Amino acid sequence: MVYPNKQAARQALSGAMQKAANRFFRDATANAQDFKITPSSSNTYTMEFFSPAKNAGYGKRYVQEIDSTGDAIREYKETLAPEGLIETKWIHGGSR
Repeated sequence: MVYPNKQAARQALSGAMQKAANRFFRDATANAQDFKITPSSSNTYTMEFFSPAKNAGYGKRYVQEIDSTGDAIREYKETLAPEGLIETKWIHGGSR
């Protein structure tokens, strides 16, 4: 599911998962884009958005995976360049 802005993404889920989405997406900057929430077969959701840098083609993708109770399983940010991934920085939950 792709959302046009962070407000729509913050309200997409319900209950405890909506609270988790609200916390995650509220930190998105004004220029953030590509707000997505993807359900998985294991009853988890992956939320993400992209914040472009001032230099074209560069930016950071923020990703958080939550369970059905809204608890964060994993969270990380990826620094991207035109040629691809530069680095992954883990915030919560370790490697993929």
